[in-house]
Amino acid sequence: EGRRSQRGSVVVVGRVPRVPMSLVSSLRASLREVARRATTGDVREVTVPWDATAATSKPVAFVEVGCEEDARRAARALDGSSLGGLAGVPLGRGASRRMTASVLV
Repeated sequence: EGRRSQRGSVVVVGRVPRVPMSLVSSLRASLREVARRATTGDVREVTVPWDATAATSKPVAFVEVGCEEDARRAARALDGSSLGGLAGVPLGRGASRRMTASVLV
């Protein structure tokens, strides 16, 4: 039970730009910054899954924040946003698409 109370809320972000391994840290940083600005700043972890076959990130990400209210705020900030050109994320294929975001229940 103690572990459950320390666990944050997770936002699932879809339609994330696919980037090569060299830009995954920039993508994570961009997602973290958008979430940080929308919340109390308690962004615990940003996970970007990797597709080894395509040698790019998958078009989804998970952002863990401190509480459910922050998760709702982060989801509102990320939903409909585009990361193209931010922190080294290229304006290439799919990068200008609007992302989707929702709180993982």
